[in-house]
Amino acid sequence: MESITLTSSTRAALRARQRQYELRGLLSDLEHGNERFRLIVENARDYAIILSDPDDLIIDWLPGAAAIFGWSAEEMLGKPTSSIFTPEDQANGVPEQELSRARSEGVAPNIRWHTTKDGGRVFLDGQTVALRNDDGTIRGFMKIGKDVTERKRNEERQAVLAAELQHRVRNVLAMVASLVKRGDAAGTTREFRERLSGRIAAMARTQTLLTRGAGEGVELEDIVRDELLAQAADPSRVSVAGARITLMPKAAEVLTLAIHELTTNAAKYGAIGAPQGKVNVHWARKQREGRDWLELEWQESGVAISSSGAVRKGFGTELITRRVPFELKGVGEMQLTDAGLLCRISFPLQPSESVLQTDVPAERGDENGTMS
Repeated sequence: MESITLTSSTRAALRARQRQYELRGLLSDLEHGNERFRLIVENARDYAIILSDPDDLIIDWLPGAAAIFGWSAEEMLGKPTSSIFTPEDQANGVPEQELSRARSEGVAPNIRWHTTKDGGRVFLDGQTVALRNDDGTIRGFMKIGKDVTERKRNEERQAVLAAELQHRVRNVLAMVASLVKRGDAAGTTREFRERLSGRIAAMARTQTLLTRGAGEGVELEDIVRDELLAQAADPSRVSVAGARITLMPKAAEVLTLAIHELTTNAAKYGAIGAPQGKVNVHWARKQREGRDWLELEWQESGVAISSSGAVRKGFGTELITRRVPFELKGVGEMQLTDAGLLCRISFPLQPSESVLQTDVPAERGDENGTMS
């Protein structure tokens, strides 16, 4: 077989053709890579990707950033990246600290709240990366972060609920201890146990309503109706009416115990237990010295009044006439009318801690009464 001898010009032409094919392949690969990068950044809407120059002025505001923050690229190009930080972080120099760390270490975490165009806030979990030239000088920065706002808010809600639960458990235990310590000591152990069990059950009903959410109160009507229902009061002989009022935890806990004492007493000695007895509970919101007050009245009728005409003294009487004024800064009074027991409770409607005080001095002889 004869060998083919190529001239130098032919070999040069072949090498040029080969380089041309290689260049085309490289360009094709670059175009393909650029297309993939474009698809990624345009569809990564949960990720904010921001490019800035050495002075940290924004030079590229990718679609994910626009989707998360609300500003368009035209609105943000040329602005400092610090403009998306919260006012408090800006005041504390956080953007500058982040850039300084990125310059020295190559990367800096960016896990914090940021502001949005509509005045809201978004929580990013990301980082700021320093982009360098071949000689090591800073070419610019890339900030990339994932929008984890919903996860962050859930974590914050869980933390609030956990703190609220700890708070409520401590207060409930303090209240139970107070009930045991200051409860009516007269009567048998069985009677004491039944009274204590009823009071704890009343507290439990209120706690169920209070623990629906952190910081939520309880509807006054729910408290009254739950306690009447617990005593199996005949609905046809009970009237409950009043404005819609939400009680804060402490007021709800104290008033629940007061209504429990009234309904228990009515079942044993008053209108609920009397064949012709009736209970009328009504309340209103009134203004006193520029503050909202709750004014509640419990009126029983159709009850045979004892010749003594005096209100029995016991834990319930002390709770209404002494603890309401002490703990809720209000007024509690009870009296026997010709028809039956009349109780008036009023106090200012205001936020308060949910804890029942245990240092209210008892009046002499209060523990020896029969109102349970």
